[in-house]
Amino acid sequence: MKTLSICLLVGTVVLQVNNTQGANNNLIVPRNCANKAMCFENPSSYENYPQKAIDAYLKHSPLPNSPDFEEDEMDKLNHEREDEINCSTEVQMLRPFSVKGENNRWYPVVQSKFFTQRIRHVTCKNQGGQCMRNIFLQEDRFQATCETQVGEIDVYVFDEVSEKVKLLPVPVSTCCKCTIRDKTKD
Repeated sequence: MKTLSICLLVGTVVLQVNNTQGANNNLIVPRNCANKAMCFENPSSYENYPQKAIDAYLKHSPLPNSPDFEEDEMDKLNHEREDEINCSTEVQMLRPFSVKGENNRWYPVVQSKFFTQRIRHVTCKNQGGQCMRNIFLQEDRFQATCETQVGEIDVYVFDEVSEKVKLLPVPVSTCCKCTIRDKTKD
């Protein structure tokens, strides 16, 4: 019985030390986000998402909210074209909860009842697929493919070391474009 009590006491102390270390260290993201630059998983999926610290910071230092997209505007952006010239896209307004910054360090994105950030996330429905099918391109010389264009936006993140909010530039997919390449120059 004494051995079991000692094991429980030691285990509890180790867990408390691990939880304390996580407070000022790198954010531990869900496993399915590890190889991405941005994670959209809900904070409940994280081991150490600092929601209380973010809320406390925003209570005293509020940030201006960005306007939301209207539903009909999203419908127009996702409208399917009848022709096969352009690359089909899917446009979503998503809430990121963590982003990878300098030195591959994960930062919690500021999301709260006091402040919400959404990003316009664009995906090619036919990534790498052919576009401009109805236009004569000399197929032996030119190749037209759908590719995701990447841009950069600033996102408010919570720096757990300084316990402050800062802007962090992050890459986001901005559109799906048709790229024409000359095969003879590859």
